[in-house]
Amino acid sequence: MAERLELNFLLLEGEHGWSARCLEYDFVTQAETLGDLAFEIQRTVVGHIAVGAELGRRPFQGLKRAADEHWELFKRSPFETPAH
Repeated sequence: MAERLELNFLLLEGEHGWSARCLEYDFVTQAETLGDLAFEIQRTVVGHIAVGAELGRRPFQGLKRAADEHWELFKRSPFETPAH
């Protein structure tokens, strides 16, 4: 049975689009729109899983947790989106 992976992302709107920071494993992806950002998050996560599998490692091995300041921003956010 496949292992369930639950990840939280801090989404931030910037001058040129959106960024998403994974909090459990500190990596960032960016896109111009939220729709494109959702695709980039999925692409990046699947890429990490695939590379880990090819190398015989757990997904995201070697990546550390995001800094506490990012977790605090996430916790203070009034918005929540459902998992996909």
